[in-house]
Amino acid sequence: MGIPGISVLSALTILAEIGDVTRFLSPKKLACYAGLVPSVHQSGKRVIRGT
Repeated sequence: MGIPGISVLSALTILAEIGDVTRFLSPKKLACYAGLVPSVHQSGKRVIRGT
């Protein structure tokens, strides 16, 4: 209940989706797994945003 708007059911759903959080080496890797970190690929003048 440490995050506003997250109820018990929401927390259990997130936990079920993620599984064992110790498999992630850092919080950033967990955020990447969850799709919360946008990606940008650049090559020369070409920029691709998204997944």
